[in-house]
Amino acid sequence: MRILLTTIVFCIFTYNSLNAQEVLLHENVASDTITPKFGPNRLHFLHLYVDYAFFVDDGEKGAAVLHGNTAHLDIGFRYKYKISNFYAIGGDIAINSTRFHLKQNDKKILPNTKINDKERYDLTTLQLGFYNRFNFGKRGNFLGYYIDLGVHGCLHTNLRHFTENEQPNGFIVSTTTSGLDYYERWGWGLHARIAYNRWVLSGSYRLSNLFKKSAAWPELPRASVGLQIGLH
Repeated sequence: MRILLTTIVFCIFTYNSLNAQEVLLHENVASDTITPKFGPNRLHFLHLYVDYAFFVDDGEKGAAVLHGNTAHLDIGFRYKYKISNFYAIGGDIAINSTRFHLKQNDKKILPNTKINDKERYDLTTLQLGFYNRFNFGKRGNFLGYYIDLGVHGCLHTNLRHFTENEQPNGFIVSTTTSGLDYYERWGWGLHARIAYNRWVLSGSYRLSNLFKKSAAWPELPRASVGLQIGLH
């Protein structure tokens, strides 16, 4: 009887001890997980983008361009900081390569009145921008629909003048002149974007003059519209 009582007490004690233990492998840890801060619709987001845009205005008289060929290519990084579900701010840095193909006609002034077979200005720019983003609609962890409105400043690192002419003997003579001193090194402008996720319709407008006042030359086109792709 003593042995039986001892056995029963031991079993009860062991049963209670086992029930008091928590099986960690079955614990639901989802509530303890920290929400990620990096992602398309989270606090921080950084991604690469590519933009190709055509100029849509004619420029000033004497500096008309061939619209089908005059364009710029941007490659850069964009950062976004989420303020709320509706509003975010951010900035981007990009390298911009622009080609202005000049029309060759009797109205041409820039940089002279000589008619060439081909003539263009090649401009390289380092651009830094700031934007306000307005989000629309419900979305998960992706960008969804949004509109960006912002400003940008730029450093024109190089401007080159290119001409090409065919000679009477059939030879083609090409000239490229760099180290030009008649353009402004700093510039600024406005930009806007309408987008869904990675696909962006972009537009920009240059407020500053490209050429120095001392050059007294007409200005090249200022407004461009293009397609931008976010690589994320």
